[in-house]
Amino acid sequence: MTDRIRMMKDKYLNDKISINITKFRIACDILSRNDGRSIAVKRAMIHERFLKEIPLFIEEGDLIVGAGCSKPNGVEINYEMGIWSDDEINGLLEDDSLYYIDPQDAKDLQRLNKEMNDVLRANNISTAMSNIVYEDKRIWAFMRSGVMLPPWKNKDSGQHGGMAQTGTGMGPGFALMCPNYPRILNSGAISVIEECKEHLNELRYTSADSVEKREFWENTIRIYRAWIEYAHRYADLAERLSETEPNIVRKKELSDMASICRRVPEFPARSFREALQSFWFTFQMFCNATTPGGRFDQFMYPFYKHDIEAGTISRDEVIEILENLRIKCMKMYTTPSSMDRGRHSGNSRWFNWILGGVDAQGNDATNDLTYLVLEAAKELKMPHHTISVRVHEKTPDELMKKSLEVVRSGLAMPNFVSDKSYIHYFTMHGVPVQDARNYVLTGCQDANVPLLTRTILVKFVIIPQMFDIYLHNGYCKLSGETIYEQKDIRGYVSFDDFLNDFYKLMDHFIGLSSEVMNINCSSLSKLCPDTFRSSLMDNSLKEGKDVLRMTLKPFDNGGCILLVGIINVANSIAAIKKLVFEEKKYSLEQLVAALDADWNGHDEMRDDFLNAPKYGNDIDYVDSIATDLFRRYGESVEEKDCSFGGKYVPGGISITSHQPGGKITGASPDGRHAGEILADGSISPQQGTDKNGPLAVFRSAMKIAQDNYQATLFNMKFSPSALKTDEDLLKLGSVIKTYLTNGGKQIQFNVVDAKTMRDAQKAPEKHRELVVRVAGYSTYFNTLTTMIQNEIIDRNEFEKV
Repeated sequence: MTDRIRMMKDKYLNDKISINITKFRIACDILSRNDGRSIAVKRAMIHERFLKEIPLFIEEGDLIVGAGCSKPNGVEINYEMGIWSDDEINGLLEDDSLYYIDPQDAKDLQRLNKEMNDVLRANNISTAMSNIVYEDKRIWAFMRSGVMLPPWKNKDSGQHGGMAQTGTGMGPGFALMCPNYPRILNSGAISVIEECKEHLNELRYTSADSVEKREFWENTIRIYRAWIEYAHRYADLAERLSETEPNIVRKKELSDMASICRRVPEFPARSFREALQSFWFTFQMFCNATTPGGRFDQFMYPFYKHDIEAGTISRDEVIEILENLRIKCMKMYTTPSSMDRGRHSGNSRWFNWILGGVDAQGNDATNDLTYLVLEAAKELKMPHHTISVRVHEKTPDELMKKSLEVVRSGLAMPNFVSDKSYIHYFTMHGVPVQDARNYVLTGCQDANVPLLTRTILVKFVIIPQMFDIYLHNGYCKLSGETIYEQKDIRGYVSFDDFLNDFYKLMDHFIGLSSEVMNINCSSLSKLCPDTFRSSLMDNSLKEGKDVLRMTLKPFDNGGCILLVGIINVANSIAAIKKLVFEEKKYSLEQLVAALDADWNGHDEMRDDFLNAPKYGNDIDYVDSIATDLFRRYGESVEEKDCSFGGKYVPGGISITSHQPGGKITGASPDGRHAGEILADGSISPQQGTDKNGPLAVFRSAMKIAQDNYQATLFNMKFSPSALKTDEDLLKLGSVIKTYLTNGGKQIQFNVVDAKTMRDAQKAPEKHRELVVRVAGYSTYFNTLTTMIQNEIIDRNEFEKV
């Protein structure tokens, strides 16, 4: 690590997150104008002004410019997701260990919220949804139940509080899609402007959407011109700084930056440095918490190869630039309101760089840049950006070894995903195989094909909360009301009837989830058109339509419904099958009474349910139930219509939703106490219940059909002693490859012992750089809630592969 990078890293570790309102002020001004212009035009105007007015700065040591915020290491308040209440703002002011907001900005934010209350409420998604949800008794009762996170308490709170994000784009939120980086790098932003001009020249007003198309292309030109001006403003700033810079080396760096920003993103990049700067400008414009780096080692490789062969850059220089890029990513945040932070503990974000995999012809695509991205991550040891390695049958052993060296270093990445499973997922939905082979991860594990597919909305449903409602005859203890009509639980004599009726309840709640998501999708479509993001989707630019107003062909995966805690339910059902229906040791009535008592006074009974077969031990008795649950859940989701035009798709990712999901769920028949955290991920065993070694866990996981899921999540934890030698790494690499080419979809690892994490809880100041894998992201252990910290500690720790 160079002195420059070490200095920049140390500075980051001591910085607070600044909360800024430049974008919010601009939005309030433009939205308040009752001039008859559409929301798409007004949002384009907000975007244009922000690019022209955002204060610029170049930090000490920067080799890449662009920060996406008015101040270093900060976020900009968004207006779209919901209102930042006075309590929320005061909460940020009180949490001065992490956040900083200028006292005058805080006062201005509170003042604008009051002055602009009607305008802001008319333009945010939370209010739009609340107005519909609250009036429908079925959906209102459902949203209060907590089956879909977060549970609503009243109409005014809605599903979202405010949100703040870093980035020069409009967002908002967590749309899962990948920019067309190659177009900007190879053809420049000017090519998009010229294409829009051509479409405008050819436009004839012969259809109902002709005016909308004209508006879209004009908005695109407006934003792209402002984007180019934004880059030129950085060129001006770099030139001014260069003129007064006394250090001759830094003086040349600033002068070179100025020349680069005069060139990109307007025109095609000609060198690795130009390509990386153009990439970063594009990334920021697209940015939300889930913006991917795409197949970075593929589209950046020609620039790297050219410069290496020409001798204009060295491998060490490339590594330093890549480390600078990681530090820039560390300063990109999403800060939701307090009601949403529980689902995103540890400042979660998913800037996922995808490495390796196959090319369009099915050949291995690994190259020298693949290894340099991994080396930069290993050397810097900072948790963002995320790295994922695509694995196939011919993935080089050397790449598996290098990847696991990075995992072993304590970074808990890369994540490993299956080319076979993900490519099949897209081809089974009609995507041509050559396109499917270009898939990327656009969230932590959710895949999309650049230019062709996008997932606009994802929501978490808590399967154990569904099961708790089922065991209580449709009564929800959280909301205090009956929300589902069903047969009395005491009447079941057949296990099959008991299970099938639960599936009916699950299907009912998935149906309600899809309805809520359709309301949400409709609100997004009306209130949050995003011209820039749409311009880098293939059909959107050609048709002159916002990506939120299109049905994509051949496959529209606009909405994904994510299951949480399904393994808890699989274990619960297995225990009920064994102890209630087969051995008849307990009745369902006795079980429910014990659950309502949180197992207090029922110690022997709880021991029996704890000792029932558990998923993750290669026991068909329970694994078959988990397999059936996944199948039935997936089939139910795939039957539900999405308002974007396709069907909903199933996914199995928890992020940290297993914490708030567990908090609202009562005691469960797997032996869990009320309020305790749920099983993490979706394929992972329940914490501490996998007793037969790692290969048994793999064998259990391979029984679950995962191909039709847009994503699954499988966490494993090894002691550092298990991966000491190269032989250990190669052995685990072989196991990973076997799993991912024989039914598995994804797997990731923590290599840290429980003692170290417990020490970090007691003395966080001594472990401020301890990184752990949570869900589809890594983060600093000390930024996690205590419950999530304990959950990671409680995962079974294997001493050998």
